[in-house]
Amino acid sequence: MNLEQFPEDIRKDIENQSLEILESIARYTHNNPEVSVLFSSHITTDLERICNRAIILEQGRIVSDTQIKTGVSLGDTAHLTLEEKFLNALTPRLIQ
Repeated sequence: MNLEQFPEDIRKDIENQSLEILESIARYTHNNPEVSVLFSSHITTDLERICNRAIILEQGRIVSDTQIKTGVSLGDTAHLTLEEKFLNALTPRLIQ
């Protein structure tokens, strides 16, 4: 069953619980810097809330590597949201 097929109140509960779990993992890794977690998602707002680094891959190659919490970015894109960075990284390749 797809998440969108659930009633809205149940869907919100699932989304909230999922985010709580992810935030718990983020707190744990923040307090234990020797631990890294690989989290794969297309939901950039969740990534921005819990991750300190995002790597965007295309066909197995890194097309963007961004430090989210610090605003440090490869290139001059620190002012952009993660979604904008994602689109900027992939759009030139999609147009070809």
